[in-house]
Amino acid sequence: MRFKFLGAVLLSAAFLSGCNLLNPPSQSQTAKKPAGDILAEVNGDYITLDDLNKEIAAVNTALAAQNQNLKIDTVEKKKEYLKDMVNRKLLYQEALARGLDRDPDFKANLENFKTTYLVQKLVGEEMRNEDVSSQEVEKVYQDVKDRLREPEQRWVREIMVETKPEANDILAEILKGGDFAALAKEKSKAKSAANGGDLGFIKVGSKGNNFTLFDEMVFSPNLEAGSTTSVFKGPDGYYLVKLEEKKDGRQATLAEVQDNIKATLVQQKQQEKIKAIIDKLYAQKQAKIILNDSQIK
Repeated sequence: MRFKFLGAVLLSAAFLSGCNLLNPPSQSQTAKKPAGDILAEVNGDYITLDDLNKEIAAVNTALAAQNQNLKIDTVEKKKEYLKDMVNRKLLYQEALARGLDRDPDFKANLENFKTTYLVQKLVGEEMRNEDVSSQEVEKVYQDVKDRLREPEQRWVREIMVETKPEANDILAEILKGGDFAALAKEKSKAKSAANGGDLGFIKVGSKGNNFTLFDEMVFSPNLEAGSTTSVFKGPDGYYLVKLEEKKDGRQATLAEVQDNIKATLVQQKQQEKIKAIIDKLYAQKQAKIILNDSQIK
């Protein structure tokens, strides 16, 4: 089953929610029987329903951004995950039996984890009463909404030939009622010839940096749907372009971007809160800090 040993893959989430890494038990410690519903006992160590639910909640939060189908949301999946927790308990006990908790690398990593966890806990405590109001989100949206507009797109066909006289002759045929797509298939030297010169909907810059004049001709405000440009020179030949359809740039709505704006504002407030805490600690003149950054190469 796909959830077998899932805890090993998501070990960090499991540790945060289910294991006391800040103070791991020694081999001689015997776990006290906890309150609540006990789902498993592993050599005197217990797994409760609350333990299971907390781990699954953490795992599901991580999986939600990837694929909703991976979430542990059925009785069968939960039972399978419980087996995984039992397996991890067994492996954990074996690691303790081998003295791996006394390994210097483990102790260093544990200390790093403790530092990171407690800093996050501190910031979380400070941010508990902080919130982002709808008015703040609305203000940011109004400030940046012009940058959230999708660029205009135009559906065009192209004909490219090597010489200007060739291009003028083709333009004359088009003006007499010739079919642009058919002429593109017959005479164009561009890669799009096989598709009747069809480039689909393109944006400014789609052809590349060397096609500035191409963009000017295609996105001219005077060019109407169904019209063909005059002959113009490109980096690899002479062009004619027919505009099939215009698609104006769509403005992203507040509803579409408010979650992203709110997340950004929360992050900004967190950074401001962290800076305020650090500034306060420096101002108290209680911190003894000695830097020796000359060793950094």
